[in-house]
Amino acid sequence: MKTRSLLAAMTLVVGLGLAGCATSEKSLTEKGMKPLSEAELKALYSGTRKVKWTNAQNRSGTGEFRADGGASVDWGTGSAQGKYRIVGNTLCSQYEGVRGGSENCFRIYKTGDNEYKQYFTNGDYNAVVSFTN
Repeated sequence: MKTRSLLAAMTLVVGLGLAGCATSEKSLTEKGMKPLSEAELKALYSGTRKVKWTNAQNRSGTGEFRADGGASVDWGTGSAQGKYRIVGNTLCSQYEGVRGGSENCFRIYKTGDNEYKQYFTNGDYNAVVSFTN
């Protein structure tokens, strides 16, 4: 019984620690930060861009966004091809076999020299991304 309680407590501490890593969108806006604008997103994704990412579930991988709107993602144990588009101040992506093939849109905040945090349009944290080229 004590082992179970200890394991549950350790799981809770680890979970809370990981949750703390994912800064909330509200905390960014309270600091006066704004999501990248349409013009900033278009400039950022104007050519072929390769990225590294770590998502809210602490899984990581790489991706590529091409100037023609094509995209690919690789998470080590799998990969998918898809497409992306910029709609206002959101980056929308859709991949075969990822999230049921549905399109998801994200607001993106620049939070460091080469660090960008992505949030679903409902405000939930999605991932942190950095560019490798």
